[in-house]
Amino acid sequence: MAGSAAVGASRKVKDKLLRLASAGLEIDAADLILRDGHVIARGAPERALSFRELARLALPGPALKSGMTPGITEEDFFATDKRPFPYGVHVAAVEVDKENGKIKILDYLVTEDVGRKINPMIIEGQMAGGLAQGIGGALLEEFVYNEDGQPLSTNFMDYLLPTAMEMPKAQLISTEDFPSPHNPLGVKGAGEGGITAAGAALANAVSNALGVEVKKLPLKPDYILQLIKDREATGKSR
Repeated sequence: MAGSAAVGASRKVKDKLLRLASAGLEIDAADLILRDGHVIARGAPERALSFRELARLALPGPALKSGMTPGITEEDFFATDKRPFPYGVHVAAVEVDKENGKIKILDYLVTEDVGRKINPMIIEGQMAGGLAQGIGGALLEEFVYNEDGQPLSTNFMDYLLPTAMEMPKAQLISTEDFPSPHNPLGVKGAGEGGITAAGAALANAVSNALGVEVKKLPLKPDYILQLIKDREATGKSR
């Protein structure tokens, strides 16, 4: 949302610079381009005005004489009710300790199409942060209440969060396959792609490891041990 509004305002500023340069150079704005902090004439780079010179032309005196509004400031608004969600794939490899019910994530892969990469480093950070949150929800985080409805997980001693120790060295891959048509940048969400499928991927990996279907989250040790016990009981009954 913010990026799209910034793009709109930037385009208005560009148009203002071209109009100022057009008046200063007496060249049609369609024959001007922006390059390296200057507005230059197509095919005649010696005819140019720097942004500093254009800022002077935008002062009240020169601007009003040329029939323009002083200043080079613009604003723009962007709003949409269509959310540009990404799509992607999660792959998890886990190891389950049948003695204590602990789960160790051996490897993890996240791929998602983000539409367009404006800042790849931020995208990778969003994916990693989203994955950490997804792992937390899948393995650790849970609201617990007593019989009277009083919350028992009221601090971080009881409500567990993932740390660097629980995070695997994940492979994070983002692509630009299909830019979003719902905003001028073509961007999609990045953090969502890291979190939304983590629970399903980890639950399915544990299901495959144990040979029994996981039906709820989080995958805490007592639940894993119960699954193992139920599977063994079912096997013996057959």
